[in-house]
Amino acid sequence: MTNEKQEQADVRGMTLRLPTTLRERIGDLAKKNHRSVHGQIIALLEEALEREEKSTKKKEASNA
Repeated sequence: MTNEKQEQADVRGMTLRLPTTLRERIGDLAKKNHRSVHGQIIALLEEALEREEKSTKKKEASNA
């Protein structure tokens, strides 16, 4: 199975309730980035997780 097909097989639905203003901000950002709102949320989550993982690794390295 290709990575893309594997990722599609691993997708699970979820309902996300957002304050109206946050939904609008994400929608504006999605439009600017030529993405769907869903795609923009995924991109934002991935970016946040990458930053968190880098931050955690730096903290662990400085404590070693």
